[in-house]
Amino acid sequence: TLCTTACLEGFTPSISSLACSNGILQPDFFYCTRSCGMIEGVSNAGDLSGCTTVEAGETCDLACASGFVPTGSLFCNSDGQWQAHRSWELVGVEVGQFLLEPGRSVGFVDTAPSFEFSFEIVLKTLAGAEYQSVFHFTETGNNCCSKGDRVPAIYIFNPTFDTQGSKLCVFMDPEQEGLCTLAPAVLLDTRTLVNVKLGNGTLELRVASWPPVSRPQSSFVGGSEDEDDGEDLPLLAGGGRKKAEVFAGSPWHEAAHAAISNAVYRHAGLEGTMPECQPVTCASAIPAVPGAEAEVETTGCAGSAVGAVWA
Repeated sequence: TLCTTACLEGFTPSISSLACSNGILQPDFFYCTRSCGMIEGVSNAGDLSGCTTVEAGETCDLACASGFVPTGSLFCNSDGQWQAHRSWELVGVEVGQFLLEPGRSVGFVDTAPSFEFSFEIVLKTLAGAEYQSVFHFTETGNNCCSKGDRVPAIYIFNPTFDTQGSKLCVFMDPEQEGLCTLAPAVLLDTRTLVNVKLGNGTLELRVASWPPVSRPQSSFVGGSEDEDDGEDLPLLAGGGRKKAEVFAGSPWHEAAHAAISNAVYRHAGLEGTMPECQPVTCASAIPAVPGAEAEVETTGCAGSAVGAVWA
């Protein structure tokens, strides 16, 4: 005898039926998963049929038609709805293999007004009287303490500056009164998960299973219009406003004696938004053509879409 499995609306059973033999069900259990189904509302998308089986909590790459590029990937959220997803893996998963070094660049990210940054750290020795750098994000290429210098910067240090310590401290410029968001101590030789989150005017720092610590972060950081100098920054693909270089060990400070793994930066607050397929454009003017009879103005060609022809 077969028993057809069923789930609440919006969920799908992991198997279609159970068989009853000698009073025993085979298999003896099933589970209900939530999927997001078909993807709608993305213009110029390619074949997305492979995303229809993605379950809640998983991502799917956005395929675009020829001549278009995605601004991010797709994420199936816990409500069974598709939304935009943008993340950068800065350090991989090999535990204990990636050691911090002063000025060790691990890539670039598009900064955003709401973000989450998580990583795992194994601290080898305590910090002394000076700040020891873990990560430093900078839009400006500077150490501190102006807007965009530290977005954020994370250190190991001792708050009393007179002995050794292992507390985590996060700066986000411009800071008020030079204060940092301070978290509990990181244990030596222990794999510890750290999460830094900015959103709704609050900077939050969580270390392992300790309760999070937070403080107001009134001024912002990449992603918003610079009101101080009137600069109206163009949007990057996906909604970011500036590029930030990321260092696993600041160029301006001694690096913490620690190993890092699973370092990922994500844009947050993307609920209700979808990624886009934007046209590929040629960013620069047509280069000079040797042997041409006359010099032709080509700067107007910059920004032309793929397939455009200029005579």
